[in-house]
Amino acid sequence: MILNNPLICKSFLSQARGLMFRRPQDLVMIFKKPKGISLHMFFVFYPIDVFLLKENKEVIEIKRNFKPFTIYKSKNKAKYIIETPSLGQNVKIGDQCLIKNPNRSKLRGIQLVGIVKKTAHH
Repeated sequence: MILNNPLICKSFLSQARGLMFRRPQDLVMIFKKPKGISLHMFFVFYPIDVFLLKENKEVIEIKRNFKPFTIYKSKNKAKYIIETPSLGQNVKIGDQCLIKNPNRSKLRGIQLVGIVKKTAHH
């Protein structure tokens, strides 16, 4: 999974707004520490896939085809949330993600370039 120029939400207000009233785009929420997650799709007019990640960026929970005007409560605590309208991503629980930032000097929560799925070694 590669996200192109995702919206980065680190503050409470940006996380509360999320994708409401926005055109389809990728979004990444970053929390200070892992927490239980409650999400809603009020005023988001398209379905998305949601991926919850642990601190080590391992996918621990997936909500696929999260429909407009519905709610969801996570079963796990997450440090990162990825929301993407790109339905059908080939991402599974246990997959490791890599958050890439080629310009670290400008990282203020909005310079994240993408999230890349790493292949698991068995």
